[in-house]
Amino acid sequence: MNATTRDKIFISYSHRDKEWLDRLQTALKPLVRKQEIDVWADTRVRAGGKWREEIAQALKRARVAVLLVSQNFLASDFIANEEVTPILDAARSQGLTVLWIPVTASLYDETDIAEYQAAHDPARPLDSLEASQLNEALVTIAKVIRDAANPSGFQQETVTGQIQPAFRVVGAGAQPPSHQQFLRDLERAMDSGELRDSELGPFVLQTLQRETTLELAEPYQQMWTTAGIRLADFYYTLIQPSAGERDWQRDFAKTATPILVGVAKSLERSADAQAVVVRLCEVVAQQLRLKVIWSDDPDELNEARNAIYRACLAAHEVESDNVLMVLQGLTVVGPA
Repeated sequence: MNATTRDKIFISYSHRDKEWLDRLQTALKPLVRKQEIDVWADTRVRAGGKWREEIAQALKRARVAVLLVSQNFLASDFIANEEVTPILDAARSQGLTVLWIPVTASLYDETDIAEYQAAHDPARPLDSLEASQLNEALVTIAKVIRDAANPSGFQQETVTGQIQPAFRVVGAGAQPPSHQQFLRDLERAMDSGELRDSELGPFVLQTLQRETTLELAEPYQQMWTTAGIRLADFYYTLIQPSAGERDWQRDFAKTATPILVGVAKSLERSADAQAVVVRLCEVVAQQLRLKVIWSDDPDELNEARNAIYRACLAAHEVESDNVLMVLQGLTVVGPA
């Protein structure tokens, strides 16, 4: 018997959050109309239909599962048992890709969902955004879903659905793509996209443009760096008008963390990638009118840089507590 073709996007949500399903489907509608994606939610269950069976069948056909995560979502035993459990099982064993969207603040990090890729920054759940920010976020989320449903250049038959490491073993004759695509994506985002008003984005781009040997992680997802720069811009904007005494260590760590994680996750693991991530520490510090003081001891210096890079690669979100902790362990000084 032939295996069931996985070609749908399955949306799992709490009925108490129906308005968020409607908003997401509205954002996705142009892609549905062009037949780029086929979206299924339980609103498609026919009146009088066997809804439990139809949900199970839709899950078997799903290529991508999108979870609208909220407190209502996590509180639902039905969702946990009938949808999330089979979704995560399929992700681990059948190649289903899982994306989740933070609708409200929640204890998602106490669940297995935290191991999977968020399509939007969990530090800025959708219900916390102003109208214009929400519209931008939904457009970005729609593009992430489209790209996950239609991966370009290769079929991810063995992808487990979990966040993929920012590196892979390259066999003989295989060569990861150059980071030029990464630069072009950042340039577009700053010219007319999400980063068009970014204050820190140009400095990140300039730093990356000086590099010639960087390669992209596979699978490459621009959203890591875009989300990181947006969050860093947010903290940078808060810091700028501050007067009097500043907590330099906190300002630096909060602003640098999302940028470092975003860049580390976008690049193939290498010594050059580690070097550029560490260099961005100094770039961010400079924009904050601060300076990172590195140890004169070569072993301590190497360990500090390794700790930063390891924490970035292990992060599950751009605002990683582990990276924050590592950066807060550095010596940072401000203007005299």
